[in-house]
Amino acid sequence: MKLLMENWRSYVAETEKSSIYGKMYLFEDENIREVSFYEHLNQLNENGDDVERFLEKWERSVDHMFESIDEQAGAGAIDDAILKASTQAWMALDKLKGKAASSVINVMKKLKDYEQKNPNAAKAIKITVAGLAAATAAVGVYQIMKSGGDADAAQELAQALSAVEPDVAQDVAEVAQNLTPESAVELMNSQEQTVSQVADTLSQSGDQGLQQVAQAAEQVETSTFEDMMNALQSAEVDDLQTAYDSAESGAEKFTPNTVRPGADSIEDIYREIVDTLNDGGAIEDLDLNKKDLRKIVKKLRNRWDPSRGEYNNRAARRLWKMYVRSVKDARAGVSLPLDI
Repeated sequence: MKLLMENWRSYVAETEKSSIYGKMYLFEDENIREVSFYEHLNQLNENGDDVERFLEKWERSVDHMFESIDEQAGAGAIDDAILKASTQAWMALDKLKGKAASSVINVMKKLKDYEQKNPNAAKAIKITVAGLAAATAAVGVYQIMKSGGDADAAQELAQALSAVEPDVAQDVAEVAQNLTPESAVELMNSQEQTVSQVADTLSQSGDQGLQQVAQAAEQVETSTFEDMMNALQSAEVDDLQTAYDSAESGAEKFTPNTVRPGADSIEDIYREIVDTLNDGGAIEDLDLNKKDLRKIVKKLRNRWDPSRGEYNNRAARRLWKMYVRSVKDARAGVSLPLDI
């Protein structure tokens, strides 16, 4: 009976996920076949040309979703097309990472077209595209680093992103000028913060559809970014620690006293901030500001822990996310682990 109930709960969870991501429309001769986007992507064989064929079919499916808007009555149809295209784009980035970058950028262009045509959805589209662009920049640069670190490829990514989010494109272009493991990780750090803010904003919208988009964004934030960081920082990039050491030695020396007089270590500052936010306080209560917190987060991210053989990305990410939510009076009283 217990196994039966577990299987049932698993089935219900998968059904709910399938519903969130909507349908994919496959064109077969003169017919259009509807399938679950979630199931179709999860069943994809990522070897060979299967990914490229899937992405081509997905773009055609999104075209069909938006073309059908004119044939349907009411704003609800527009909203549904926007929401499903957005959640599918997030899942494509989560599953395929940089391989999906070009297709996701094309979908973002379609979303921006409707930003002008549908004023009621303009704000939601703008926020969603900002998050998707940030995530696309991160996964795109990650894929480029995995493939050998081609600066020209990074410039091409920047050029493609300029059509949807010029500020993000500029970030990528700057990285392309000096494409190193350190600069790639720094880009991922900054873009992850944007994705986190977008997910938080959409989750508090009060609209169920936008909250589902937020769930898809949070999946990328909590899973995809962590996977990319771990892969880039621990595998096959032998000079990453050297790059960080070099960058640290050439920059202004960071010490705990720089931002928090009397603190003996970055761990002391981390614990003090966590305790303050858990008690309903603000970083200003500690005579800190947002700029100070960014320095602390950056230091945590770049701190190598020999006992774990990894950087402390998790603690930094949680601290920043907790700060963002505390500012918005959300999730009061959430406790964070103190071990970093």
